Amino acid sequence: MEEQAGRRVEPQPGLLERNIQALGRCSPETAQLLLQARPRPDVEFTIAADGAVTASLGEGPNARQLASKCRPLDEARRLADRFDAAQAGVVVVQGFGLGHHVRLIAEKLGRTGVVLVYEPDIELLRAVLERLDLTAMFEQTNVAVLARADDAGAISATLHGAEVVVSLGVKIIEHGPSMPRLGERAQRFADAFTTTIRAIRTNVVTTLMQTETSLRNGLMNLDWYASVPGVAELTSCAHSRPAVVVSAGPSLRRNMALLAKPGVRERVVIIAVQTVLKQLLKAGIKPHFVTALDYHEISRRFYEGLTAKDVEGVTLVVEPKANPAILEAYPGAIRCVHDTILSKILGAGFVHDGQEMTPGATVAHMGYTLARHMGCDPVLLIGQDLGFTDGQYYAPGAAIHDTWAGELNEFNTLEMMEWQRVVRNRAHLRPAIDHLGRPVYSDEQMSAYLVQFERLFAADAEQGRTTIDATEGGVTKQHTERMPLHEALATFAPDEALPLDLPGALVEEELHRLTAPRVADRLAQLRHDIARVGKISRDSVKLLREMLAAHGDCSRVNTLIAKVNARGEEAQSISPAFELIQHLNQTGQFKRFKADRILHLDDSLSPLERQKQEIERDITNVEWLAESAAQLGKLFDAAERALRGKTPKLTRDPEEHGDTTAAIGHPARQRVAAIIPVDPQRGGLGTIRNLAWPVAEGFNPLQLTLARLCRCEGLDRIVLLTEHPERVREIVGDERKLHGSWGTSTTIHIEQTETHPLGERRHGVAAARAFAGDCWRGGLCGMTIWDEAFDPTTTLAIMDRLKLDAAVVVGADWAMVDPDLTEAVIERYREDPAHRRLTFTQAAPGLSPCVIDRSLVEELAASVPTAGAFASLGGLLGYIPHSPILDPVAKPGCVRVGPEVRDIGVRAIADSLWRCELLGRVFAGVDPVLLRAEEAGTRLRSAAEALAHRGPAHLTLELCPGRRTGGELAQLIAGVRRGLDRVSLGVAPAVRLLEELAAARPDATVTLGGAGDPMMHSQWQEVVSAARSAGLAAVHLRTDLQCETDEALRLLDCGANIISIDLLAETPESYRSLAGLADFARARENLVALLQARAERAGSGMPETWIVPRITRCDRVYAEIESFYDRWLSVSQACVIDPLPRRIEGDRIEPLAEPAFARWRRSLTELTVLSDGRVLVKPRKRSGKGAGNALDAGLIEVWSKVVRARQEREGLRTALQGRSAPATPAAA
Repeated sequence: MEEQAGRRVEPQPGLLERNIQALGRCSPETAQLLLQARPRPDVEFTIAADGAVTASLGEGPNARQLASKCRPLDEARRLADRFDAAQAGVVVVQGFGLGHHVRLIAEKLGRTGVVLVYEPDIELLRAVLERLDLTAMFEQTNVAVLARADDAGAISATLHGAEVVVSLGVKIIEHGPSMPRLGERAQRFADAFTTTIRAIRTNVVTTLMQTETSLRNGLMNLDWYASVPGVAELTSCAHSRPAVVVSAGPSLRRNMALLAKPGVRERVVIIAVQTVLKQLLKAGIKPHFVTALDYHEISRRFYEGLTAKDVEGVTLVVEPKANPAILEAYPGAIRCVHDTILSKILGAGFVHDGQEMTPGATVAHMGYTLARHMGCDPVLLIGQDLGFTDGQYYAPGAAIHDTWAGELNEFNTLEMMEWQRVVRNRAHLRPAIDHLGRPVYSDEQMSAYLVQFERLFAADAEQGRTTIDATEGGVTKQHTERMPLHEALATFAPDEALPLDLPGALVEEELHRLTAPRVADRLAQLRHDIARVGKISRDSVKLLREMLAAHGDCSRVNTLIAKVNARGEEAQSISPAFELIQHLNQTGQFKRFKADRILHLDDSLSPLERQKQEIERDITNVEWLAESAAQLGKLFDAAERALRGKTPKLTRDPEEHGDTTAAIGHPARQRVAAIIPVDPQRGGLGTIRNLAWPVAEGFNPLQLTLARLCRCEGLDRIVLLTEHPERVREIVGDERKLHGSWGTSTTIHIEQTETHPLGERRHGVAAARAFAGDCWRGGLCGMTIWDEAFDPTTTLAIMDRLKLDAAVVVGADWAMVDPDLTEAVIERYREDPAHRRLTFTQAAPGLSPCVIDRSLVEELAASVPTAGAFASLGGLLGYIPHSPILDPVAKPGCVRVGPEVRDIGVRAIADSLWRCELLGRVFAGVDPVLLRAEEAGTRLRSAAEALAHRGPAHLTLELCPGRRTGGELAQLIAGVRRGLDRVSLGVAPAVRLLEELAAARPDATVTLGGAGDPMMHSQWQEVVSAARSAGLAAVHLRTDLQCETDEALRLLDCGANIISIDLLAETPESYRSLAGLADFARARENLVALLQARAERAGSGMPETWIVPRITRCDRVYAEIESFYDRWLSVSQACVIDPLPRRIEGDRIEPLAEPAFARWRRSLTELTVLSDGRVLVKPRKRSGKGAGNALDAGLIEVWSKVVRARQEREGLRTALQGRSAPATPAAA
């Protein structure tokens, strides 16, 4: 070797070609680049002292060694020894160098892992491969070489199919001699690799976790799969025609309307994800196809209210693993994508076209692959942000906004809910840069989706296909061309293009109905085979245990091996049952692969030790197989019952009641009681009402509440907590009347409390809920309807005394509480009490209680002294900056209800004289104890419309038109660009208006605000005092707080329940641009002084006076919203993100469109009186045509005209017919 040392190494004829051919197996793109490259000329290859090849790069003093000059192999071994092959399935090597270290690393892994090498210098790599024979390494191991630093799609494509190996662990090794040469590119590659690995791991975890859910859904959908067409007919049916894939990203509104233009649908294939279907239909856009594959039953909401006519010409293309609720809810034509497992289950007796389609991780991937399956090119993407553009999660008008509509109010805006939806997932958020260069959040899931998309885009680009990113928002996507949608449509779908001719799909309900029993018969047949495999597996485990015990007795072990092998062959011959069990047993197969790999890599074991470990491995594997057979049998049984119509289809995970309760030490049946705090004189909002007032059929509110609860078999008892037991006993009356003829024996206990059963916190809760009374959630600090009837300390004391496991939270005047919903939340709790410690519904206030586990009550009670308002049910269901959680609405603890129960918009609680009359109308002509929630919705809305003229539930009273701030935002709030010439409202007229309102609606609330700042009025304190003296439910004052500190502090003593401060921004610069003056410090210091003064009075408990900082979402404060919202919500316990009053010309961010249902609710409840007495028809407007003058005609008279005008302009009654949710009043 020493004799050879220093000898130059020249290229070997034909070696490069052999190396490239071997490399092409794992790295075809790099192989092509090598063929096109020239060898780097400034590399000198020589023989080192140890006989291996070494090399230097460059000349003279700038020359660098590519490997050790004397002993490159020792250097390579030291590098390869840095990792344990058993702990890493993938090794990333930064720098190929001369390949010595790569070869040794690859030899350690063999075919059990992947080596991914980043080497951007293709010319250098060619020079190396001309001289070193690495064909054996490329052929016998899994080595891939990538040359681009930022191409996550290429990394993903390289690792495609090796996902299980990735999940075994990853090791990044830097090749020292290469790192200076790679520079910052090495970090960029590491970042791209990390992103890809996260995506792959997310997919692996999802697959393992969702295997059973996917199979269960597929079994429940077998009747559809067997009776509707597949996608074979769609193959290349739109060859070379453009397609638009419409996703639900926040930027969708920017160009969606272009699809509604005449002729576009005839020239372009429109494919929509299910999330945007209703939004498109509402905009007059009928997609040709809508894609669905989501596992969760919450997807049902995307089809709520749709009819067959609505979706005529729209075909649902669905993966059969999607939740059965989707297929049951969709009223139109359906095509099911081929599924190998389901086709095996059905067998030869059923026909499905068998046409495969590239699978996707999301409905958006599915939409894209459907377009490519149809032969479409180019494919245009809109709404595909893959980031939270403008701080939004969903596009304006998304279906989820309709679901949220029942929570919206003055202190819970759509802008807030969108932002909370983003930051509730803070642990998984990832900073990114959007297409405008602004900071934007993405998250791990969307990063994973981007990696998968880029892999698809790259593959299509290699085939000459074009992908146009017409999203106009979100993150940049590699392998796409960015182009506005209007330009793309003009380019690829001009007016003269021929119309499309796409295959249709029929709605064959009769065929579907007839198919279900046949499918059920097939499942029953296979169920027997599954049981056989399970028995064989259990028998085999016994034999394997005998084998383990006889380890060392070769004769005995060999005999047992023969028996086990025979059992294995028998099990494998039972087809397709064995394959189905293996499919379900993916976790077991993963563990088997991992165990096999460890055994393969461990060369220190003796033959007997290896055999013993193999037997132990096999025992574990076959036990998993037996368990999977048992579980598969249960899935088949459930599917068979559902397909025969004996039970509803399963749309969520069933619970193993016995195992769950036993595991956590609960008794077989948890003791659950309704705990009702009873105040004979006041309701949960602090409004005056008498529980003895008759409501219907001789029942008072408390009696009706109890009578309806007594119909719940799941309740063990009802407990009434009160300071006045004798008075409550008198109101309850004869209990036999409450039990009626239903034969229930629910006992009613009256427990005396030393103080008010809701404690002193009730005042703060009442104020927090005052402007959200019609909302189940959405009060200040997220307060819910149940917080009105719940005090943690009092509840815990009674639960301890009565040894209760859970409490049903319900108010004393909830005269419409629904027995079925009550049973449902109790049953959902009992299914899994350890993990569902709070169960609830989204029903309108007063219709449904919640159930809370004792352990959770204990935690809340312990946190009351320090957590303040966050120690509440609203805190559990809302957003808390320091400990955000995903919205529990999407979790199993939330019992799904339909829009007929959710979207009522009326408070069904007898807590005021007006609402008692409302409920009396609802109960008219029906049995008040038997009326169901589903039937009550229409009655409640009709009664609310009929009584709306009595008076507004919320009055905004403008005391003066002036404010100390100016600027563009002040002009938007005022509604005019020039100054207002209105006069200020005198104190006497203001008091008269407030007293008139209190006489008509003492449960009403008032906001002192409008275009001007009420604190600019010289007698604002007298007006606040008058509002409180009149007996109104709550007073809210909204100010810029541009005043002296002494005056600001007077706010705490003025009597206002809520004080809103339009702080607007986080920085003086942003404040100046919005408010038109530079004194940001004054407003902020005044706010801090207010909060400090409140804390000195009340400590950290529940606020009695709520102080609410507010910021208006717009371009100028886009980057400040997160810090503003989190800071002030944490400090003040309340904070609001307001919408712009109207769009600012030229700005990107616009006010989000308010859902129709929310506008309907406002049209019946809200009134604004300007400082000159004028009343406008449109709610929340500050200028425009008036409907009259309240100072002249009287408040209630003018309000009656406004209500009639709003109802007439929209025709509310006509619009409501046949609808589950109210239509939009034009006046709104």
